[in-house]
Amino acid sequence: FEVPILSYSFLNSIRAYRAPTYLPTYRLKNSIPSMSALTSSSAPGYSAGGPSIVEPYKFVLIPHNSSEPIKELTASASGGLTSDSLLAHAKSYFSTLSAPTSHAARLAQIKTAAKAAGATEEQMNAVGDEALLKMAEGQSCEIIALTVPLKPDFHAVSLYAQQDSSAPLNTRAINIARLCGVANDIKGDVFLGRCKDDEVGDVWTRVDFTVADCGEGAQAWCRKTGGGAGGSLS
Repeated sequence: FEVPILSYSFLNSIRAYRAPTYLPTYRLKNSIPSMSALTSSSAPGYSAGGPSIVEPYKFVLIPHNSSEPIKELTASASGGLTSDSLLAHAKSYFSTLSAPTSHAARLAQIKTAAKAAGATEEQMNAVGDEALLKMAEGQSCEIIALTVPLKPDFHAVSLYAQQDSSAPLNTRAINIARLCGVANDIKGDVFLGRCKDDEVGDVWTRVDFTVADCGEGAQAWCRKTGGGAGGSLS
């Protein structure tokens, strides 16, 4: 297997690792298997008296194959920015696409790369195999800001793509990005999501981004929220 080049942030994560108290979970629809919600009292969105009310939000998956429909997914916004469920899902999805089919082979690949980057055997043993796999997921996702949060709603849209230069071009995602003035050649399957990011009001939360936002509706949100050059989705 090709040994990936791991970033300094990955190496530092191994050195400074602390076991998490929970893992973010999310619920998907449109032929994507559902996952049960996490109900631990240590999870965001929960209190000693029971779960607080956190509305689920929608985001989309745009397959690179234009013959496949755009899928609308839902997830819990309870994790906020710190444990964003969209980012967690994208990392897991892309890591699965690029990983060797064997769990042991993938782990060996990660450990070889970590050693090459300077991690010691003692540090990796302290982290543990499953945590190493989770941490490596972060190396597989590129985030592209399509719009910036502006008044009055402070909404921003971001695209999540696989870091794989060999993946096929995603024409639909490229058209949306260019409508916003972003000229990247986007490859592979991608996710698009929207957040409300009001730094003055100290608010960051996920809000809906739907299939309708990928059609002609993209022209409206792109120009309204600070997108760039305009253009056509065709």
